[in-house]
Amino acid sequence: MNTERVRETDVRYRRSGAGDLAVVFVHGFLDDQYVWDSLVSRLTTPGIECLTHNADSPGKARGNQMCPLVQTETGSRPTSAFIPKQGENMSRNQAIIDACRRAFTGFEENDSSDLVALMSPDVVFHFPTSLPYGGTFHGREGFRAFYQDLFDHYYEYFNYDAHAVLDAGSHVVVPVRARAKAKNGRTMENEHCLLFTVTDGLITEARLYADTAKGRDVIEGLQVFPSAASAS
Repeated sequence: MNTERVRETDVRYRRSGAGDLAVVFVHGFLDDQYVWDSLVSRLTTPGIECLTHNADSPGKARGNQMCPLVQTETGSRPTSAFIPKQGENMSRNQAIIDACRRAFTGFEENDSSDLVALMSPDVVFHFPTSLPYGGTFHGREGFRAFYQDLFDHYYEYFNYDAHAVLDAGSHVVVPVRARAKAKNGRTMENEHCLLFTVTDGLITEARLYADTAKGRDVIEGLQVFPSAASAS
């Protein structure tokens, strides 16, 4: 078994064979060899190369850190080729990631204009129909109409602060904390998660997941209007 150095680092790994594609599992807490042997080993697939790497960490004195685990399909390209150089752009979705940060960070500072501009003209947006303003909305105007309906009929404000913006390649995931004040004076804090499907650099589908019971309770007593989804 050969030992190779990851380019531009002092990290070395052991490998057998060669590979084209890599999936990296990073587990900084794995200083228990039993956990490694009983849990992480199950992530391997017969016939697919498995690489292990001993990383310096506070657990090194116990001698059981094995991080990360890398699996590669057979091929001719070395695994190190998949580790970006310092400063290399790691995401084709960077514009959408940046727009999500502006749209969903800082509560009152939310600005979704760049995000809407990165939506496909045929984007489809889904919100649970268990709330009166839910439904399926079509196009950029439908996305705007959803929020306009909230402010016209139910809320004085409805803002977000993102916990993270996660790039999953074909999707961008944004878990957020929501704060809102309904037109009846009640306030709400809620946890939402937005899932954006990305195709050729544009958002083609969006879904908003929420604790709808909290939304139902905070608008209780307000007049109910037809959802803007019916007009989009």
